[in-house]
Amino acid sequence: MFCEVWKRRQNQIDYDWDLFGFEEQEENCRHQYEVKASENDKRTNPVTKELEVYMALTKRFPRIMAAGMAILFMICLVLASVIAIIIYRIAIKVTIAAVSENIISSNASLITSCTASLLSLVVIMLLQILYDKIATGLTDFELHRTDTEYEDAYTVKMYLFAFVNYYSASFYIAFVKGKLPGNPSDYGKIFGYRQEECDPAGCLQELFINIAIVMCGKQFFNNFMEIFVPKALNIWRSRIGRAEEEASGDTYDQWERDYNLGSLGPQGLFKEYLEMTIQFGFITIFAAAFPLAPLFALINNIMEIRVDAYKFVTQLRRPYAAKAQDIGAWYGILVTVGNIAVLTNAFIIAFTSEFVPREVYRARHDSLSGYIDYSLSSFNTLNFETIRGEKGPNDANDDYPVEKGSPYYAQYFNQTVTVCRYRGFYKGPNPPYDYTPEYWTLLAWKLVFVLLFEHIVFAIKFALDYVIPDMPEHVKNTIKRESYLAQKALHDKYLQKRETEPSTSTEMANPV
Repeated sequence: MFCEVWKRRQNQIDYDWDLFGFEEQEENCRHQYEVKASENDKRTNPVTKELEVYMALTKRFPRIMAAGMAILFMICLVLASVIAIIIYRIAIKVTIAAVSENIISSNASLITSCTASLLSLVVIMLLQILYDKIATGLTDFELHRTDTEYEDAYTVKMYLFAFVNYYSASFYIAFVKGKLPGNPSDYGKIFGYRQEECDPAGCLQELFINIAIVMCGKQFFNNFMEIFVPKALNIWRSRIGRAEEEASGDTYDQWERDYNLGSLGPQGLFKEYLEMTIQFGFITIFAAAFPLAPLFALINNIMEIRVDAYKFVTQLRRPYAAKAQDIGAWYGILVTVGNIAVLTNAFIIAFTSEFVPREVYRARHDSLSGYIDYSLSSFNTLNFETIRGEKGPNDANDDYPVEKGSPYYAQYFNQTVTVCRYRGFYKGPNPPYDYTPEYWTLLAWKLVFVLLFEHIVFAIKFALDYVIPDMPEHVKNTIKRESYLAQKALHDKYLQKRETEPSTSTEMANPV
């Protein structure tokens, strides 16, 4: 809906500012492109038929491939940081659970989620600053011909990295964490550690915490940087300028104060667009997990309007005004994020939450009474996974293996029960611990829900796309009117010329 309304608004602005066809007809080559292209890199412009600087794609292809490999390396670096945080989650949860203080050990999952999300936020902000400089260098290296091509390439690089950087941890919690935990006789392992499992309340709670901390923390950090960094730099520059003028005996005039203000930078409003697009992703991609995201986004945007007004009016020099036909690659990014959001929300509802199993159980029994027992599997405690590194019976041998089924096994765990319950739909209480038919039935219902959800939402989306015209009716009629008047003027000029031609030829044929 937002993208459809924006298309109408964009066409209205294009008409008001006469920007239709600007990129094809009026945009010039970048100075850096002309300087670095060799004398032989020229062609005849297919529109103007004039000779112009042009570097063929075959010459630029090695540069584009090298930049692509660098981007892939940075994305792998982000994924490596996510894996490191996963290992941190596993290790810190075990450490906190072993604390003797009951109030701490009982909240091990909550403490782990909060600290891991804060650590993830710090890593995200540091990597974003680093990649900003790398992306600028890579885009310069690719030698794009026009400013529009340059900005689109830079935008795609930065958002691709930001997408992986900001959302990868949330995708892990939503779709990977706790999905292959194994069973008590053979737990799933990651790098030798037992795989992290969801809280008894489910992974949706932890996903909510992670999104809230990363999204709100990012907004607070960006607003802080937008207010205090330009102000601090301006104070420093003004002090230096005032000291220089006083040393020379001159006055520190207003034009000098204005000149010492900060600059918007070569990328203009790019950071503002990136911030809003990342926020758009949080409130759409994970809407099912964090329904309060639009509220926090609204509060942030109200503050952002005042912060940006203060920054542009008091802390920055007046930026250079440049024409642009549209918002470039950002529109395609917004449409893509919207389509991804439909699928991710469908899978979050179906696979991360308990919505589908609960509704299936409710349909069968007309209530949720007994649902907890239905969702748990049974396990014979004599079949627990073998434990090493613990003291054996009546000795201090740390390498003594506690074997499954041994008499000491139950004594070691100080158990008086022989059967325990755990999450999942597995056969039991004795081996083999395969999935039950109910597991496959629920999996089928989850996939059916995903298909129905995305088909219904996409059908509504395409219906809105069809119903809402891309261009307002009055703009369309005005363009048709202008085209008609231009054709009429040409036709009248042609008729006037035809009327004058016969009289001229007659005068020449019958001279006086």
